[in-house]
Formats: sequence, C-alpha cells, structure tokens
Amino acid sequence: MLSSLSHRNSVKHAPYIPLPVSAGANVVALLHFNGDYTDESLSSTVSHQYTSISAVNKFGTGALDCATAEVPALDLYKAGNFNLSGDFCIRMWVYKVGTGVGAAGLFFTGQSPFEQITTPNLRLILDSANAQIRTGSTNIAFNTTLNIDGSWNFVEFSRTSGVIYFFIGGILQRAITSTLDYSAPYIHLGYHYTYKFNGYVDEFLINTGVGGNVGTVVGQQYYNAPTGPFVLTSN
Repeated sequence: MLSSLSHRNSVKHAPYIPLPVSAGANVVALLHFNGDYTDESLSSTVSHQYTSISAVNKFGTGALDCATAEVPALDLYKAGNFNLSGDFCIRMWVYKVGTGVGAAGLFFTGQSPFEQITTPNLRLILDSANAQIRTGSTNIAFNTTLNIDGSWNFVEFSRTSGVIYFFIGGILQRAITSTLDYSAPYIHLGYHYTYKFNGYVDEFLINTGVGGNVGTVVGQQYYNAPTGPFVLTSN
C-alpha cells in the first residue's frame, strides 16, 4: 500500500522497488511513455494533449521528450481541478540534458491551457543544480549542489501536513512550510513560460490526499529510488 511505503523514512536507504500505487491513494495521473502515453490512473476525467515520445527511456520503450516537443510537452486536465489543497505527492523520472538556458520548467499548475503564471502557483523548475517553487508571488529556491545532468534521476515533490518536501534520488534537497491551496484544472509538464525542459520524463505519478516521504536533514538519503515502473494495484 502506498500509505505505508511513502512514509518509510525512518529506515535509511529503505527498499523502494517497485512502487505499488494503491487505489486508496487517490491516483489522479499515472503515466507510462512507451511509444505513446498510457494513463493507468483511476480518474477518467484526466485528458492529455501535445505529447512527444522519444526513443530515450528509463523503463519501457520510450519517454516524454520535452526538448523537441511543442510547448507544453504534455498538458494534464482534470474537470473540477486537481485537488492540491492538502497533502499530495508528485513522482517522476527525469533526465536533464546539459545546463540549458534560463529556467527549465519541469511542471507547473495553471488555470488554462498555455497559461503563463497564476498566483498561487505550484511549479518545479530545474536549471542545472537549482530548483524552485512559487508560493504567492514569491519564488522559493531549492538550492542543491547535486549534479542532475546527463543521467536519469528520481524526483519526488510532495506535501505532508503543511510541509513541502523535495527529493532527488531519495536525498532531501529542502523542506519548507506552505499551506497554500495549489488546486488547478491544468498541470503543464515540460516547460515554464517559453523555456522548455531540456530533457526527458519517464513514469509520471500524481497522488492527492496523501503525502510522500518526509525528512529533516538536507543532504541525507532517506530512501532508494525505485528500480521498476510504477505499478497500479487495488485495495
């Protein structure tokens, strides 16, 4: 069950293979990219647009190619909003190609297609070794010296009990307090403004109503990355 696995931070380097995603975890998007995108989410209200699939992959036979796709590389839409008012967990595999130019957007929430920025806005930007989110009208940087370029990295971005956690490869990059409501009908993947994410995404998962891993020490490894694709299971 996701609820037991996702909070298993008390055991350092805990196994994380593969990640079962239970029906009770409110899965609103679970995407595989194998020559085309496949949505295994439990929600039938999620629609997708503007996909570009690459031969590069972490698992399966393809990945979302953000660098050569139109902007956005992928739009997720949910009637009645993705509920990001409380706990949530967003997980994906990311391959960053070089340092890129400007802010390389990985995802952000929005109120309409091709939207620029709304307030408050939940967004994750990876530009070489820097990342940031937006709360209100303020950008909050998750500064890290971890080199994320030129290889696949497991990214987890979640909120549990009013604290947002950002992990790369199971290593805590930063934790900040934020109780803002980030609910929105659109999640845009692969760009920020006109800056495309220079790389690929494979395996993309959004859970709402449940948090992810938690930690207190920046730079500490709390879990190992999964060694297989996300697997949807039932209760």
